[in-house]
Amino acid sequence: MARIRPRSTVVPALATAAALLMCSCSAGAGKGAEGAQGSGATAVKSGQRLTATLGTAADSRGPAPAVSGARSGGTVKVANLNDYSHLDPQKTYAGEAYSTSLLWGRQLTQYQVVDGRPKLVGDLATDTGKSSDGGRTWTYRLKDGVAWEDGKPITSAHIKYGIERTFAPGFELGPTYWPEWLTDSEDRSAAVKKYGGPKDGDLKAIETPDDKTIVFRFPKPQSDVPYMAAQSSSSPVREDKDTGTGYDVRPFATGPYKIVEHKQNQSLTLERNPHWKAETDPIRHQYPERFEFTFGKKTLNTAQEVFNARGAGPDTVTTKSEVPPELYAEAARDPKKKELIVAGSRGAYTTDLYIKNSRVTDPEVRKAIHYLFPREQARQVLGGPRLGDFATTLSSPAVVGWKKYDLYPVKPTGDIEKAKEHLARAKTKVTTLTYAYESDAPEKDRLAQVLVDAFAKAGIKLV
Repeated sequence: MARIRPRSTVVPALATAAALLMCSCSAGAGKGAEGAQGSGATAVKSGQRLTATLGTAADSRGPAPAVSGARSGGTVKVANLNDYSHLDPQKTYAGEAYSTSLLWGRQLTQYQVVDGRPKLVGDLATDTGKSSDGGRTWTYRLKDGVAWEDGKPITSAHIKYGIERTFAPGFELGPTYWPEWLTDSEDRSAAVKKYGGPKDGDLKAIETPDDKTIVFRFPKPQSDVPYMAAQSSSSPVREDKDTGTGYDVRPFATGPYKIVEHKQNQSLTLERNPHWKAETDPIRHQYPERFEFTFGKKTLNTAQEVFNARGAGPDTVTTKSEVPPELYAEAARDPKKKELIVAGSRGAYTTDLYIKNSRVTDPEVRKAIHYLFPREQARQVLGGPRLGDFATTLSSPAVVGWKKYDLYPVKPTGDIEKAKEHLARAKTKVTTLTYAYESDAPEKDRLAQVLVDAFAKAGIKLV
């Protein structure tokens, strides 16, 4: 992964399963002395395992460790191609959207990252939780002084209501662990038959004996609750502020920043939340006065402006867009441009060619697609070997417990003959397939053409 930062602003890129803490940055901070990573940037080397240790109650106290070189004031301008699909915390799962949401949202626990090493600590909670009854019961106490953007205290009932929302219709996009664990269900569908969200009233599996205490009672032992408590879906939501679909555009803030304006697909503006207290937060900072996100400008145009200090380039950073393939070689050769690249591993990220099995029903055709897919050529048009290695599993080597596994070995260039063998075994002759993709970058169009050429060699027209 390689992203670009402005010439005069240092923004840490934290490529872990935990978070990209953009709040740990400073508008106007000096340029870095660490080459491509930049000052204050934390990058993860390819293949590095990201093991998060559990912190103590002392680790859970604020304020967060200071960021070297950061200073207070100014505005961070972020130019991303696309707006966020969801801002509602119970609809946000992972990736950069989850990381960005940490600017305005807090959870029971969260990852504190210092020098690239993640540690799970209490965020709204005083610690990472206490288990009893063989892991069936988990208890959390909220910190004193944690408040919403209007100054009202965050209570255990708000945490409970937020988690209850994960059962409701429309929240299928978020993690399914809370519904499954709390109802001992095989999947979310089975869970919502037992409890359908706040409309069904009180969820008995979550108790709130007082405003500061929340108790989870699981039918079976659960060891990963502290980590699930860091997910965005573990965020508190106040029922009186739950505006339904409107909450997806502008959620109510608990973090160091609040959303003051969100014009969908155009802009998102954040300002400091006056009711956030640094002494309660071991994760975040409140260095910049504002964050101004803009959406819609082509990635190539943004990169050219940043690299060449044109237009808004000198004051702009991108947190979602990668360096376009057209510019990467040039940037790698030019020391001044290379200094503007923040690089690191994607952690658990893989890029896949997904098959819609409900339409491609024959396993023999699906196997043929596996052998037709020209991985080498596809990677080359997307940016070359810098993007990463060829995956043989859905999880990444950065994931703890990962093991090398390859059920259907294939050459990086594909295997046309093997593909034809499987097509010959198919019950119905396949002559046409449809490839759906978002044409928002030139490299995606080039990838489409690579696939068209590869499938044509097996007699398949790719539309």
